[in-house]
Amino acid sequence: MRRRTGFTLVELLVVIFIIGVLVALLLPAVQSARESARRMSCQNNLRQIGVAVHSFASVNQDHLPAFQPRLEHLPVHPNPQPRNKLQMDLDDSSVRIGWLDRWSWRVPLLPFLERQNVFDALYSGDPISAENQPGTRTVIPTFQCPATPGSPRLVDFSEYVPEELQTDIQMDGRDYAAVFRIGGPASVLFPPGVACAWYSAGGTSVPHEVFTKPRHQNVLDQRIPLKVIEDGLSNTILAFEQAGEPINMWYGDPWEVAFDQTSNWTDAGVWASSDGYHFWPWINVRNWAGIYSFHADGAYVVMCDGSVRFLREETSEHIVEALLSRASGERIEDRDWK
Repeated sequence: MRRRTGFTLVELLVVIFIIGVLVALLLPAVQSARESARRMSCQNNLRQIGVAVHSFASVNQDHLPAFQPRLEHLPVHPNPQPRNKLQMDLDDSSVRIGWLDRWSWRVPLLPFLERQNVFDALYSGDPISAENQPGTRTVIPTFQCPATPGSPRLVDFSEYVPEELQTDIQMDGRDYAAVFRIGGPASVLFPPGVACAWYSAGGTSVPHEVFTKPRHQNVLDQRIPLKVIEDGLSNTILAFEQAGEPINMWYGDPWEVAFDQTSNWTDAGVWASSDGYHFWPWINVRNWAGIYSFHADGAYVVMCDGSVRFLREETSEHIVEALLSRASGERIEDRDWK
């Protein structure tokens, strides 16, 4: 009698079915493991930023970097390039395109993030100048969350600016931001203009006149002493996720690009240029004026003491505003984080 050497159709279907069941069982576990890895990396990025801020403060009389530092000590490029059309348009003080003409608080932190070589590649002038391209194009993983689609990414401004301002400038993206003040009609606990950690002047409010003075002549370019954070370093947010810019996200879907020449609300989503200064106390609602991440259920923040916490989407606006304000005397309890 001839022995059978192969599988029957029924046996083959059973094997395929078993393999399918195993894949179905393992796939969620693999996806969960990947998300866990992305979350750990994101937390580590924010923790590094917190450590860098305190390292900066330790050699600068316990001061944080300025929200929009002047960086006047940067060298002049030996062969300056002609100003591009985007730069010339930004010379008009009434025009704001993503704060591309102002350096960000992240730049003075570069030497404390083991990126001295990138800092040394920067020159005086605007972040978007051609001379600064070798530095500002450098990908710095610490400034980007791995959960953000396309991360790590370069922002190509030819895709976003008006046609008459087309340029070949590209800059490295960023997913972590800071806020100068709480503002906007959605402020439910404080009047618009309450001071956050990065507001350098005294007091608890930010007058509107701060934003009408000439460039680099307001409190945006002054270093912030840690002693003004009267609510406590562990109770005040230093930086947070604001991922995905310059594409505006609205409840998880792209809405429109962030470059609005008439608005101070938006920023370019790059580490070299400044963040916007308007802010709403929502989580994962919109990324151009609030805390926003591509993690499920919430977003990470780093406190002024360097600790990293997770804020859930359902966290009350009152709690978010209280955590952002630096000297309003609120009481934050453990249950407020849940």
